[in-house]
Amino acid sequence: MRGVVVERSVAGAYAIGSLGNILIAVFDQVPTLESVDETANTGRQLLARFPRGGYLHLANATVAQPPPDNATRRAYVAMMREFGPRLDAASVIVDGGGVTAALIRSVITGMVLIGRPSFPVKVFDASVPACAWLAYTMASDEPTSSSELSQALATLRAY
Repeated sequence: MRGVVVERSVAGAYAIGSLGNILIAVFDQVPTLESVDETANTGRQLLARFPRGGYLHLANATVAQPPPDNATRRAYVAMMREFGPRLDAASVIVDGGGVTAALIRSVITGMVLIGRPSFPVKVFDASVPACAWLAYTMASDEPTSSSELSQALATLRAY
């Protein structure tokens, strides 16, 4: 079993890591333009490390919080467009129920519709189904199980 590599973390705000060719970003606070730029930079580094593969995967996990500002939402859309030709799938997790979490999931779904990615994107309310879907969807030289993805996500959430 491979372990997650923590690429960048800001205590109490966000952690960005990789598991093979999978990019995982965990946001404990509202994503900012800086944190989205860091996520994109890490994605570019992964693309360089896996030049022959068309399978950079983005698993973005966040706790329920207010939506990001307009500049941050635009940065997300730009990132989806930039990585689209190389992404096989993206799963977005907004943990929990309640109005705030549902609103965030709606905003993310809207961003996906605006960005019109060339890859499947699913928004989830919990990590277990998100990791299972991403593991099932991915096409990789190194298949990854949902439990391996869940463990990587848990590791990043601890940062």
